[in-house]
Amino acid sequence: MTTTANKPAQSSDNLALWSRLSITDPAHAKPFSRTGGFKGTAIKPMWAIRRMTEEFGSVGHGWGWVEHQHVIENGMMFAQVSVWYVPTGQEPGMTTSYANGIIAPANARFVGPQWGGTEIMMSRGDRKMADDESFKKSTPDAILKCLSYLGIGADIHMGFFDDSKYVQQATTHHSQDASDEDVDMKTVKGFLIQLGDCGSLDALKAKHETFKDSLAKIKPRSPGAYQHYIAEMGKHKARFEPQKEAAE
Repeated sequence: MTTTANKPAQSSDNLALWSRLSITDPAHAKPFSRTGGFKGTAIKPMWAIRRMTEEFGSVGHGWGWVEHQHVIENGMMFAQVSVWYVPTGQEPGMTTSYANGIIAPANARFVGPQWGGTEIMMSRGDRKMADDESFKKSTPDAILKCLSYLGIGADIHMGFFDDSKYVQQATTHHSQDASDEDVDMKTVKGFLIQLGDCGSLDALKAKHETFKDSLAKIKPRSPGAYQHYIAEMGKHKARFEPQKEAAE
């Protein structure tokens, strides 16, 4: 099997998001085994949440989830969850109500619902005892299943982690991403300082235009830095737009 963890050429907009999310950091994946001999690799839920936050913004603002119901059956605790997100580069719209009591931005997209499950009783030596975290574990399990449809953990589900060369490439990829993110965040902060010096909305827009080429490169490489710029740019625009409305 020939695979690669190099940053994919985004020849199709349909695969752009998938390509950004689909390479798992091996440092945040761990092997597991279940009764019956089944073995696999699991992603640490907090890494997946951080990765989504880098792409879309903080939980509850740029993305989030809704817990529809919880069910206890056959010694298992099940949670049914849907995930919502605002497409990269868009500001969240006004909050609105959807079906099933879901409250999310008007321009949100949805994935799910999916079920996650955890055994209520766990083995401790030769004894069975209640797992007091079974309720907590079921929700992230369902969240991860939703996120897999966006690309999170796709390389694991497609069997790429069975190839040691791929795992090494993925490790290198995320090491490079870390340094890229640091450099790009410093660049963005420099841009924002310049925006802060602008004395009018026209000057702000003109300065923003000079950054567009650099931002186009930063966006796919360092989504967190790009989203930070977009959020702060919105704040700078707000400084002048009320003045513009008053003048009109």
